[in-house]
Amino acid sequence: MRCIAAIGALLAALLLSMAPAALCQEEAADPTAPAEPLRIEVEGLDEWRFPVDGEETVLEFTGGEEGARYSLATVYRPNSRTADTVMVGSVGEERVFSWTPEQPGLARIVVLDPSAGGWAVVTERDVAVRFSSPPASGLLIFILAGALLFGGASFSMRRALEADRPGK
Repeated sequence: MRCIAAIGALLAALLLSMAPAALCQEEAADPTAPAEPLRIEVEGLDEWRFPVDGEETVLEFTGGEEGARYSLATVYRPNSRTADTVMVGSVGEERVFSWTPEQPGLARIVVLDPSAGGWAVVTERDVAVRFSSPPASGLLIFILAGALLFGGASFSMRRALEADRPGK
């Protein structure tokens, strides 16, 4: 039993002595390795703030191939029958783009590579675009629903109380 414990301790010491050397070795950068994937960062986007309809928003692109030019499109209401695709511009070496959402609701920012033949999608990001002000139709529906709810409740309460009145 002591022999097995000694062999285990020896193996553990051997592995620990080899680990730092393996961790310190840096691999040479492979020039044929693919570039870091292109990512889209939306300025000021967090869990409480979103782009607003009609207001300028800055998009920053990181990664991707150096010096490549990409085209930028926005798909409003993606995956729906009423989806609307708008080409908004191109992104070059500056990797910053000023985007103004045209419609509130869901929007998909799509980066396309025109050099890939057939406009291949490089990356995309879904963003929620807020209304610049409360929509009038939404307020009207809210008021109408409230009137029906409370009007129906008062009508039901009046009928119920009339039936309990003496003399009826």
